[in-house]
Amino acid sequence: MLFNIQSEYSFLESTLRLNKYAIKAKEYGYQSIGIADTHVLYGSLELYQLAKKHHLRPLIGLRVILPGIVDSEVPYEFLLYATSKIGYYHLGQLSRQLLTDSVDTSVIWQYLQYQAQDLVYISSSNQNELLYAMVRDQTDQIQQLHNFLVQIFGQDKIYIGVNLFPSNEYELKQVDKWSKKLDIPVIISQYIHALNSEDGSSIQMLQSIKANQPMTKDLLDHQTEYYMRPYHIVKEQCACLGYTEWLTNTSKLEANIAIQIEPNKEVLPQFHIPETFDHSASYLKHLVMQRLSALGLSQKNSYIQRIEHELQIIHQMGFDDYFLIVWEIIQYCHQQKIPVGPGRGSAAGSLIAYLLEITQVDPLEYNLIFERFLNPERLSLPDIDIDISDESRSRVIHFLAQVYGENQVAQIITFSRFGAKSVLRDILKALEVDEKTTKQWLQLLPSSTNTTLSLKSAYDQSEAFRDYVHASKINEQIYRMGSTLDGLPRQSSTHAGAVVISQQPIDQLIPVRNRPGEVLLTQLPMDQVEQMGLLKIDILGLKNLTLLDQMKQQIQKNTQSTVDWGGIPLDDPATLKLFQQGDTNGIFQFESAGIKKVLKTIYPTSFEDIVAVNALYRPGPMKQIETFNRRKRGQEPIPTIDPSTDQILKATYGVIVYQEQVMQIAVQMAGFTYGQADSFRRAIASKNLNLLDSFHQSFVEGAIQRHHSPEISEQVFQYILAFANYGFNRSHSVVYSYLAFQMAYCKAHYPAEFYAALINSGSSSRQSQVNYIQEAQRVLGKTLPLDINLSEANFTARPQLRVGFNAIRGVRKSMIDAMLEARSQAGKFTSFINFLQRLPERELHKESLQALILTGCFDTLESNRRTLVTNLDSLLQSIQYTRYNMSLFEALNPKINYVSEFSRLERIRYENDYLGFTLSGHPLEAYQSYFQNGTVRSLQSILADSSSGYAETLAIIKQVKIHRTKKGDEMAFVTLTDMQSELSAVLFPSDYLKYRRLLSENAVLRVRGKIEWRNQRKQLIIQSILDATPDSQHTHNENTHTQCFIQIHSFEALDQAANYIGQFSDPTYPIDVIIVNSERKAFQLDSSYRLNYSIQLEQKLKGFFGNECVVFK
Repeated sequence: MLFNIQSEYSFLESTLRLNKYAIKAKEYGYQSIGIADTHVLYGSLELYQLAKKHHLRPLIGLRVILPGIVDSEVPYEFLLYATSKIGYYHLGQLSRQLLTDSVDTSVIWQYLQYQAQDLVYISSSNQNELLYAMVRDQTDQIQQLHNFLVQIFGQDKIYIGVNLFPSNEYELKQVDKWSKKLDIPVIISQYIHALNSEDGSSIQMLQSIKANQPMTKDLLDHQTEYYMRPYHIVKEQCACLGYTEWLTNTSKLEANIAIQIEPNKEVLPQFHIPETFDHSASYLKHLVMQRLSALGLSQKNSYIQRIEHELQIIHQMGFDDYFLIVWEIIQYCHQQKIPVGPGRGSAAGSLIAYLLEITQVDPLEYNLIFERFLNPERLSLPDIDIDISDESRSRVIHFLAQVYGENQVAQIITFSRFGAKSVLRDILKALEVDEKTTKQWLQLLPSSTNTTLSLKSAYDQSEAFRDYVHASKINEQIYRMGSTLDGLPRQSSTHAGAVVISQQPIDQLIPVRNRPGEVLLTQLPMDQVEQMGLLKIDILGLKNLTLLDQMKQQIQKNTQSTVDWGGIPLDDPATLKLFQQGDTNGIFQFESAGIKKVLKTIYPTSFEDIVAVNALYRPGPMKQIETFNRRKRGQEPIPTIDPSTDQILKATYGVIVYQEQVMQIAVQMAGFTYGQADSFRRAIASKNLNLLDSFHQSFVEGAIQRHHSPEISEQVFQYILAFANYGFNRSHSVVYSYLAFQMAYCKAHYPAEFYAALINSGSSSRQSQVNYIQEAQRVLGKTLPLDINLSEANFTARPQLRVGFNAIRGVRKSMIDAMLEARSQAGKFTSFINFLQRLPERELHKESLQALILTGCFDTLESNRRTLVTNLDSLLQSIQYTRYNMSLFEALNPKINYVSEFSRLERIRYENDYLGFTLSGHPLEAYQSYFQNGTVRSLQSILADSSSGYAETLAIIKQVKIHRTKKGDEMAFVTLTDMQSELSAVLFPSDYLKYRRLLSENAVLRVRGKIEWRNQRKQLIIQSILDATPDSQHTHNENTHTQCFIQIHSFEALDQAANYIGQFSDPTYPIDVIIVNSERKAFQLDSSYRLNYSIQLEQKLKGFFGNECVVFK
């Protein structure tokens, strides 16, 4: 009866969740549950497992939409149901064909003609061609369709499915008449896309989202007829209409369906070993011993014993081939020079993995445990995850497909689901709710580290959110709809890492789908793929490996020497200093503000401390950080319980930091095997009380047998229970800390190469990129500016860091490519006009050219940026008019209209607008003493502080908005900026009246006021505005320089000289500029050209005018 079912896996068409569907079907008295999503089998195994769990018969089908058999201009649909496991396989093959970009209808029918013996055809009750013809008494079409279907499926495999709700007596009579004429049984096949009628509005919303069309508010109370009704209601309706035999037909069909889906066996692919070896185990041992000898470790008994132990377990569990397959992947990466990570997860505990170069950390050196990775007492597939350069992941996957066969390798599907934020955004957009209200909804969601926060959780956690929901009827309707849709799959995508490799073609084991130019994609998600017994390997693309490789290449280019990241000293003082200072921007795993704070607190003095910080900075272990720190600093005694536990916990100051420590205590104190110890660890993590009771008894008895007192044995067990759940996987912490240390080493010793690669990666947000650039400017002292003849597309370090063209907003990649190509072909540009002449006309976009000018790209050719911007239109017109005829262009002789240069602040603002950072200095440079002596706080400091209270800051006014209150008084909303951060501020009427004359855009203000939270954001209530005097005026009397003499050949070059000086000047600065010509005549520039002395300024002026031509007095 439950055949015509569209589940949640018919994206944006159904609200029917399979788990609730199965529970309700049992409750409503059904014996079977079915599923028939359009062209996909995404939910097939989940439905099968739920049916078995609730003692229901699983019915697995496929909804097929194809052009009509008679009327090929119209798409019609029908259902195909599998009657056996073979039928399920055929549904998978059909689904694979139907999901291709161009479906060949004739191929589908041809396949069905030869493979339909384990399938039944059901004319669905929606848009079916046969039903359509029956209702309209189209005799010829009916006969033609019947003959065709009988030819394909046979008479006994064709069924007519009907809806009883809503019932149309005429249509049902027509179906009954024709079914008897054609001898086709009719079954109840009620179309269902929701569990409750109230979900109708949510279905309407899904349709609006799918069509990207608005939904009218009158549909918010819409109800659907196509919901699930109790079995007895359907039975009564059938009897009432007089078609009880249809119920009998339905039950007979259900009874004829018997699908068994069992996990597959013997699907682990076999590794092709060289002919000189008998089996995989012997070849694996050969490779291991060969590498052991190469490392000079073949005489160490501890290594020999560990190898024998691990190989024995690997062979007993049948995983020799698995290790060889992973080894082959690593070897391919090495051969292709693809960067590979030092390891991931518990695999780092395997010496075999280390000797096969799957991992890069010696487990004996770091006391890592093999059984944490592979437990001989718990039969499950091993899980080796491989990190490789993110740019090379697809190459590695295609290599696997070449080696093992295109049908034996697949990536794994995953489903993107509606979350609290996304579902609200979609609903509010469909209802055409204004941006302000949308923001209000989203801002009221409680902040959470849990990315899958549900609307119900938000409702339960936040009183403000609950109040908003109940503020109006429409808000309640929005929340109800959102809760219905929250968590439903929205679309499919590909798992970031998981790859399946099989001995048999994968489509013989589970449903898959094709992808043009890519390997197959499973139709089942990862957990179900593993349940079916298939081998999964995680091959993850890691950006940090790409970065390290780029840094290495740049270092080699700059220094002509090779750096080996694997050979760096792990006690390097400069690298440890970065961790101690929390100077870890750009460092893998150590970049968040929280972990930087922990680093400063713990002050790691060894690599082991860094490993501990990495493990401690997790939601559970965080509670142990203070204890760890106090004991490390000697501020709290380290408790002693028993010598065996004290030794194990010595490196972590008596704190259980790692899961492996729990295992070691269980082995040393209670005599557990490492396999038992791993099972004990898992029981603690899962909080399985029955298992823990069993382990409790075993632990205490074992400890007593090993001569520990009952009291100590019990005390240690309880200590483990109290803290072990906070433990983290040490193997994973070691390898990822090792990778982090490599990056930090590069930052400490090769900062220019480090920042260049980091900035060019583009992997972070725009703001993060800007933060990296600003940090690079602080660390490196000087970042070379943009230069049309010297900059490349990316930042370069040769060895100084130079800004690249890609950093400029609004400049197209095609234009950058054209610029670099022109420079490569004919050398450097000699003037701005020369640049315009040499670029293809299609790339001469005014907006892009303006961006290049205002960021200083042409400063070495023409230092006056305003002159270039002013003349840009006329120059472009001349270029276009002459169509690149140079002689004609020269004959026209377009005149350059020279104008005064932008002020220094204007240049800075333009640079900040286009780059997000500045190259001509910072507008607040002249006020640094305020920040240094603690008079004011930076905006970043205020925003980072979670508390409220009073604050004083110094910033630039970015924007002023005047608002009139209900009483008619004026007040102001002000945006403050320091070019890095922004803070909203407000002046209420009385204060606005007092300070309004100071509120002009670009003004530098020193403001004091109260910090408050408004709509979950900070706002400064300005109560006073104070004087802000530039540092130059503070130190004017102390400054020994009051004049700057600059010699030029003649006063004809005065404009050019003034334009260059103007970029460093400000009327508040103390040094007057006097220009002297070759005849020793002097001309003093006006006060707008005053300078503020610095060594850097003197170097710049001498570089431009000549060393002998600039004198400060």
